[in-house]
Amino acid sequence: MPKAYIINFTGFFGHWGMYGTSMAVTMGLAEKGYDADYLAVNEIASLFPEQQAWDEMKSSAAFRLFEARNPQIVTAMGEADIVVVNGEGTLHGVRPSSLNLLALMFYARKYLKRPVYLINTAFYPTPFDGIGSVDSHAPYAETLHALGHRPVVVRDRASFSNVEELGGKAILGFDCLPLLARALPRSQFSPRDGRILLTASAGCTPTQAKELSKTIARTIGARPHVGYLSGGTAKYNAFERQFHEAMSDEIAGLALDETETFLDFCKALDGSLLISGRFHYLIAGAWMNAKLAPFESNTRKNTELIADVGVRLEQLFAPTGPVSDTALLRNAISRARPVSAASKQRCEKRSLRNFSRIRQVGPPVRSTLVHEMAKRLGCPMEMVGRITPEPRPTEPRDERS
Repeated sequence: MPKAYIINFTGFFGHWGMYGTSMAVTMGLAEKGYDADYLAVNEIASLFPEQQAWDEMKSSAAFRLFEARNPQIVTAMGEADIVVVNGEGTLHGVRPSSLNLLALMFYARKYLKRPVYLINTAFYPTPFDGIGSVDSHAPYAETLHALGHRPVVVRDRASFSNVEELGGKAILGFDCLPLLARALPRSQFSPRDGRILLTASAGCTPTQAKELSKTIARTIGARPHVGYLSGGTAKYNAFERQFHEAMSDEIAGLALDETETFLDFCKALDGSLLISGRFHYLIAGAWMNAKLAPFESNTRKNTELIADVGVRLEQLFAPTGPVSDTALLRNAISRARPVSAASKQRCEKRSLRNFSRIRQVGPPVRSTLVHEMAKRLGCPMEMVGRITPEPRPTEPRDERS
């Protein structure tokens, strides 16, 4: 059976949005005829010595040392028919997780000669503080060069521009999560109109979440049915309880909605008003007919997202809590509408581009990894539709080079 090796796999880590994205990637590969193994996102940051320079990391000597220390990873990459890198939210700046992921791609392509597909990616070489340099961009540019003719599938327009500016080839895709959301059985849903759901955002601290809740409390007043949405791994839920506790200081009676399965997560969102800075929560909400009142996260990804799905805001409100933000949040809530079917269809078509360059190698397979992930889905796989379209009779090959 043809094998795919997924690097930066988020299916067993973090919140349900991460699960949904990696589940869609895995199901899409299975429908292309591939079984999959993976390297988890939380293993990547510690694979290389700290503060190792890129020029050293990319060298053949460093690769041989990496192979000696991590033979199982190099074997898995080398024996895979294709290496699929789930770019998701990792490629930001020059932090260890980003550089290490770039090095893995570089090794797989340059030293192991594997076909490498970087898909579903945010691509932001400039660090969070906005200070970029030639040195910080070099790992990204050289990895793109190593990938050669194979384009990178990015999930937003800013990432598209960043790839092109560094000499790479980009395809404007979208996150994979909608492909799983649209495949769920609609018989399982009933809208929860009147429910307000809150979350924090990536890079947010409990102190900032408390300040954010002041803005929210001033705006929504004393409304019933307000909850803090969480769910995913036990470790992630423990992390989210800190934010719920901080926000409960300002919003009396704030419920904690720790959803137990991906389907429960989607049910909670169905028809709700979602006030959130979490990128994947906003996507899931859009596909569950939630009304979105978004704020920004650790990059401009949410700004990009609301433009793609057609949320009509002049400016996202900042999650800092000053009185001046109340007007922006009030504007966001007053304009909150379910995302149109046409907008969702456009984004789904872009999302399918993550798989468009990966050739069909056979009929859909019963993927071991899909079977394992299905334990957390919340409904039998038999009730879930396809992620990708039925294969064409003669689909063009993507030559391995």
